[in-house]
Amino acid sequence: MNKIDMHITSFYMNLLNDISIGKTAPKEKLLDPSVDILRILYDEFLETVKNYAVFYSMKDCKSDKMNLDDEDLTDDIDRNVRKAISLSIKEATTYLMFYYSDHFEELVNGIIKTPMETVVDDFLEKTAVSFEIFKFYIRYLVERHFGCITVTKEVELWDKYPWLEKLECNKGYMCFNDKARYALRKVIETYVEMVSSPDGTCSLIDHYFNDYESLGVGESFVKEFAFSRESIKAIKQYQFNLMLADVYRNLKGSVLIAEQDSDDESIKPCDFLEILENYIEYRDTVILNSRKFRTELYNQFYLISTGGFSIETPNGEFENAEDCHIIRPLNPLYFLD
Repeated sequence: MNKIDMHITSFYMNLLNDISIGKTAPKEKLLDPSVDILRILYDEFLETVKNYAVFYSMKDCKSDKMNLDDEDLTDDIDRNVRKAISLSIKEATTYLMFYYSDHFEELVNGIIKTPMETVVDDFLEKTAVSFEIFKFYIRYLVERHFGCITVTKEVELWDKYPWLEKLECNKGYMCFNDKARYALRKVIETYVEMVSSPDGTCSLIDHYFNDYESLGVGESFVKEFAFSRESIKAIKQYQFNLMLADVYRNLKGSVLIAEQDSDDESIKPCDFLEILENYIEYRDTVILNSRKFRTELYNQFYLISTGGFSIETPNGEFENAEDCHIIRPLNPLYFLD
């Protein structure tokens, strides 16, 4: 639970205990608060989110020694507000999926099919739908407080419903890129956990890309596209190209952003980025045949997949620098990311 969750949980407990004249409220009562109590909690939640957003924006500004003008600071605060609210929406949906029933189907489908930006807008505007979602966020906090929903159980839920793990980045739809990434990420994460050495992991991933009989542990994501040996081969080739594009975007995008944010003209790309760029542009098979290259490529993809890497920003940097032509052949659907 993050600090906002802990504050709202504590605030809720104290509120009901005060109403009960010092008695500890039972779990059943906590799971079903009155409309009036929910309104109080909703107001406290939005106020807390805004306060934390201001705190973290100011803290980041000081630690990075940034001189943000009022407009930039306001934008940064707004991003932090939205980030916190989207996480709470994810937690509410976690509760819905943990105790899923047909009664929740309409609400869950509404969340999945709506861009997260829009759902957050609803939260800020206090719509009826957001009030309903907020009720389940409170239930999530109660279940976490009593240990019924744990981190381990959440991870198990993500394995069952992969879209849930990245719900805060939900676009309202899933294109083939999303499904192909999820499948490859599942494969690589599984192999990294199975084998402690990078060399051993490389061997397993190499085998995955050369095996056209199975999609392995990532099959559930792309099985609708796998109907023959040739289709499995095509999916894996697409996944490999997608991995190249994503790693390149992450590394090159970081350089482009650093160049914009600094007057230091000595900023240079890392050695691996230069090698990767050379392969992408000239398809030098000698590079691809290098086990060292493939090991680092797989490692970079694993790092960006598990590190909360957002591909929207690098996309913007590529468009500004007119570099999209480099990744377009590898990832023809890059604009949907």
